[in-house]
Amino acid sequence: MFLSRLARSFSTLRKKPPLYAHENGDKISISFSKNPQATAIGRFPKSDSELLEGLSSELDPFEPMRVLNPKNFEENPEFWPIAQKVLKENIHICPIFSSLATADEAQYFHIYDLRNPPPPNRIPEVDDILGTVEIVDGKIKKNSFEPNAMYRPVSPYGAMAVSEEIAAKLAQALYK
Repeated sequence: MFLSRLARSFSTLRKKPPLYAHENGDKISISFSKNPQATAIGRFPKSDSELLEGLSSELDPFEPMRVLNPKNFEENPEFWPIAQKVLKENIHICPIFSSLATADEAQYFHIYDLRNPPPPNRIPEVDDILGTVEIVDGKIKKNSFEPNAMYRPVSPYGAMAVSEEIAAKLAQALYK
């Protein structure tokens, strides 16, 4: 039973919730919301993108950054505090990490960005770790999420990627 739940979790990992690109003057903002008024993850200069004609309004967070240049990505300082609150309040309902937590015998578990999952039984790269949660009786303890200050929402592996459940909660929280 556990293996089938885990397999289902990994199959949902490839069902990627989209990110959205919104033109904003000489910048392009990246967001979890279709609405350009929502708080964006951040932005990058249009001039940075030689492949801009191939950019649609919907981005694949699992694609390497062919269009976005992580070196020139400008994080929105308003985004990460909102994302931390959403993760703290909701990571325990994420089916991917809930399933992984049942298999982990540790007391603490790293919640990582799904754009670059670590190999089995390995620790994720530090800039891919969203934060850490406490595991109690094989379950993620509610509100135990502690953010990682070294997390990067855009890396050479792509833009931030989370489960459908967390993406929906983020989209809702970012448009308030």
